[in-house]
Amino acid sequence: MKKLWLRFMGACLRMLVRMMGRIIYRIRIQGVEHIPQQGGALIVANHTSYMDFVLLVCGLPRPVRFIMNAHTFRKPMLNALLRGLHCVPVETGMGKQGHEEFNRVVKEQLDEGHLVAIFAEGTVSRTGQLLEFRKGVEHISQMITAPIIAVHFDNVQGSPYTYRAGGKKMVVPSLRSLRRLVRINIGKPMHGATTAFHLRQKMKELEAESFAQRISLREKISSLVLKNICNAPSGSWRINNDKMEFSELGSKISSLHLVLKEHLEGEKAVGVLLPKSLDSLLIHLYLLLNDKCIVNIHPDMDNEDRLAVFRQSGLRALITTRNLSFARLAPNAHTIIYIEDILQSLASGKKLSPVCSGAQRFRNEMMSWFRWTSPVPNAVTILFEKKNDTLVSVSLSHGNLMAVITALRQVYFFRKGSMMLADLDLFHSYGFVLEFLMPLISDLNLETLPEQCDEKHFMEKLLEHQPSLVLTTPTQLNALAELSQVRNLPFLTNIFTADIDPEHDAVDVLEQRGLPVMTCAGLNATTSVIAVNLANVKGKDLAGKDLEQENYERGSIGKPLPGVALRIADENDSGKELAAGAVGKILVMGASIASVNGRDDVEGEHPQEAARWLDTGWRGYMNAKGFVFLEE
Repeated sequence: MKKLWLRFMGACLRMLVRMMGRIIYRIRIQGVEHIPQQGGALIVANHTSYMDFVLLVCGLPRPVRFIMNAHTFRKPMLNALLRGLHCVPVETGMGKQGHEEFNRVVKEQLDEGHLVAIFAEGTVSRTGQLLEFRKGVEHISQMITAPIIAVHFDNVQGSPYTYRAGGKKMVVPSLRSLRRLVRINIGKPMHGATTAFHLRQKMKELEAESFAQRISLREKISSLVLKNICNAPSGSWRINNDKMEFSELGSKISSLHLVLKEHLEGEKAVGVLLPKSLDSLLIHLYLLLNDKCIVNIHPDMDNEDRLAVFRQSGLRALITTRNLSFARLAPNAHTIIYIEDILQSLASGKKLSPVCSGAQRFRNEMMSWFRWTSPVPNAVTILFEKKNDTLVSVSLSHGNLMAVITALRQVYFFRKGSMMLADLDLFHSYGFVLEFLMPLISDLNLETLPEQCDEKHFMEKLLEHQPSLVLTTPTQLNALAELSQVRNLPFLTNIFTADIDPEHDAVDVLEQRGLPVMTCAGLNATTSVIAVNLANVKGKDLAGKDLEQENYERGSIGKPLPGVALRIADENDSGKELAAGAVGKILVMGASIASVNGRDDVEGEHPQEAARWLDTGWRGYMNAKGFVFLEE
């Protein structure tokens, strides 16, 4: 009778938990067919929230058992509840005996044909990145015959009882935090012994798949920027002594539209050959909001390369300057619009007259018949760079840009209204994402320099404007470390550097002074950032015990961003993944990976598997914790 009562109470409790889960979250489940209809299976899930057990109860078609500390069962109010939810008590300890007892109970439950769930990270992630998997999962895999199934929860961060970027404050239930769309991605069963590293890698692949599906449902990057501009923003652009408030952008874009609409209507792509200025940033913003593909042409390109840019991107329109020292050898476009004429037209109210002769128009119409490619329809911008004397184009779509920005905001909290100092350019994805888009989306006050300057000038700007966030080059990072030894910098909270191998002495000096350095690694083809070294997190867990999560590893480029799967592959077979510590070529996969000139780098015995991955051209290894190290 008691067993029947417990079974009935358990069914009622599971129903209540599922109802609660459906109220708190909007749940989408993928891969439910991978859960066996009968027999045991070990469920290994990522741990982003203290409510993850609710998601497992909601997402799995069969009752799932959780292994819990027996001390919890001794509390009268919880005993019946936990037993009703099929939680299994185990006397665990910190030593070997406690681990053996835990493994024994898991095996016993699996042999009885139950689904058993464990969280291999051992604690809730406070950074948005997947933590190291505990070695216990390896020992269990060697003892059992039941399959191991990875289950990934996506987009949980920001829902109740999770930690926002930075890991200090827990999200409490509120109307704003409820009804978050959460995707539960259930992986294919894995049989036989496995390693914690291999299982973590499979979890990262599930994460990349779910992340890409989430990004595909989100709004365009242009819509996100427009929304921030319309919501009374407090950010601004500043170059030298010129400043433009984001609250002014709406009226300025409307005025530009009256001037440029007639001349750019029907153009899918527009070339931009301009020095960095407020007017240049405004032109970029206008093209972005009007869904024009921005083709940034580097001023250092020679005439041959510029003509190749026009052919490959299908350009007909070019916005440039009359300053011939900057725009020398400008190719003849169907329509050339000078920034000086745009400004004069705005000031006088007169109609804009683009430069375009009949001969130029005829010649370009003829050239268009032999154009090699056309712009990617969904591309926000096309960037070009020289590799081995070959001009390589990278098309960044709305999805690519939304993916990297979402991932960066997931691991780092960009405080609204913060001052950011940088001197990147818009000809590379780093500048386009971190200097152009991020301030608009996160509502930052950007202090940017018209061109890359020396360390002395950069430090002068640093002391003058006192930014809280700095984007540095390697030499600027070293100068900043020297400055911090003789000058207190209380205004600085974080330092970003794109140097994949910064001088460790400089990093150590800054860290000792409470200035965390976040090392970013990426390529044009990866929408600027694929991996980042974050600051270590220290705090307390729910029981009040000291907690530390390791997010920084000296000498590494950090861990892959959320939504990015990274693997070390065999030199001769991109489909063959290597174990932790083994050196090979570095491949990446995820929504932030851009389209690069049509892929032709697939080789080896597993072509279908390799085709999903982009070869970064780097060699290195990944340790068991997930940190990536580069080798020459």
